[in-house]
Amino acid sequence: MITGKTTSHFWYIIMLIQFYLLFPLFLRAIRYVYNRYEAKGRMIALLISGVVYLLLADQLRNIAKFMEWLNIPVLTEAFTTYADRNFLYFFIYFVLGAAAGLSVQHWNEWIHRLRWMYWTVFIVLGLRFTYLLMLEFQKPEGIKITFYTVSLIRPDMALFLIASIMVMYQLAGKLHNLRATRLLGWIGGVSYGGYLMHMLMLRYSYIPDELFYVAMGLNPVVRMIITWLVALTLSCVLTWLISRISWGKWIVGAVPKSVHTK
Repeated sequence: MITGKTTSHFWYIIMLIQFYLLFPLFLRAIRYVYNRYEAKGRMIALLISGVVYLLLADQLRNIAKFMEWLNIPVLTEAFTTYADRNFLYFFIYFVLGAAAGLSVQHWNEWIHRLRWMYWTVFIVLGLRFTYLLMLEFQKPEGIKITFYTVSLIRPDMALFLIASIMVMYQLAGKLHNLRATRLLGWIGGVSYGGYLMHMLMLRYSYIPDELFYVAMGLNPVVRMIITWLVALTLSCVLTWLISRISWGKWIVGAVPKSVHTK
């Protein structure tokens, strides 16, 4: 439970807890930059943070080797065995959130100005990572997907994820349909609980695949899509049901009662 090794997706929860614990320090540092510098100085600070993060991501292996040489209990493991859940390797996304939240007007201006740039990065790198994943299906020893080619802690993936954030932010800003907005809000409400249980639900969604889809001779792609939809539906519905219990919010967070809830 402490390391997040109980199941493959719990690394994210362990990483997030670190930010909650260290939030007062982050808040103090961000307020210091915000109060001391004008817009230009804040932009420079943001760019420096981005460069530092890219350097960290690029030197992941060298940092791990150095920490192994130091051999400091707990600290060495934080940069080796558990590097994928070390908050330092994800800090740029929280810095971006702070920049957007503290200067919404400037953030929107830059989202508009740089749209051609981040859309290009998003499309080019998205196609590249898709191609790299497709190569995983063509190995001589057969299908063997490792996902190392799309590791989250690498410079090109960081650029892709940052571009993705901006793309989604821009698309959300263009959404003026009230029903669609409420639907997305409801999906956001069940996303945390859904994330926690999706691996378990995925295992249950394999049961009808093995019992029916194979016998029906369905295409593997069709089977994969159906299995994904079953796991997604189960995760969302169970999250909503748990949230209706009096203590449910302490497990899955606060979830709107319905799509139409204001």
